Amino acid sequence: IAVSRVLDALCHIPGKKQFILLVDTSLEKMSEEDNTAWLYDTELSLLAAHDVTRLVVGGRRCRDIRNALLFAGVPAEKIRCSRDKSEAASLIKEEDGPETIGILYELYSEPVSRKVALALEEMFGRNAEEKKESGHES
Repeated sequence: IAVSRVLDALCHIPGKKQFILLVDTSLEKMSEEDNTAWLYDTELSLLAAHDVTRLVVGGRRCRDIRNALLFAGVPAEKIRCSRDKSEAASLIKEEDGPETIGILYELYSEPVSRKVALALEEMFGRNAEEKKESGHES
């Protein structure tokens, strides 16, 4: 229920949104103990909204989460997967105009979520500098 509540709150933020989901508990390898049943009890259909432009799923179970998103009605073209959580930031796309980028992570992904946030800051900061230097400020 916690993920559903967070998604509901985030999806009510006006404007375009992209989310990075670092919610699988697999660390070094997948194991039989990793239970993904909770995904189908989560209101993932909220992420099918037209203003959610991209979902990046990171982690060993990214394909399981992708399947749950598809089952919930999220269009496949919105979803990008990376088995390496630390690479998730590279799959976010820069949109024109303001947007919200949210990182949802589970307890054990907190350290990598900080790395992903820093990578996003660097990526968007570098892109802003390049636009400024080329005279294409927005």
